[in-house]
Amino acid sequence: MLVITAQLRQKMGAMPFEDPYILSSGGMAAQFYASVVIRLKSGAKIKGQVGGVDEIVGVKSIAHIYKNRIGPPFKKIPLGMYYDSGIDNYGGWL
Repeated sequence: MLVITAQLRQKMGAMPFEDPYILSSGGMAAQFYASVVIRLKSGAKIKGQVGGVDEIVGVKSIAHIYKNRIGPPFKKIPLGMYYDSGIDNYGGWL
């Protein structure tokens, strides 16, 4: 298994109906050969009680699957990511 991370860059002069972002600046080879392409978008903050004080304990993210050779593509999945334990197990299974 090989995991490649890339940063999003904004396309200059993108048309209103197309995706305003380009996945990687190094070319299209990583996108072409990948079996699954997932884009994570940050969402709301997860607050919790830590020692009787309200603190931010995680982030609610949205995983958008753009390419999937294994299952159906173009799905959106909400994920809870906690700073102390990682991705929420029960929410990740759903």
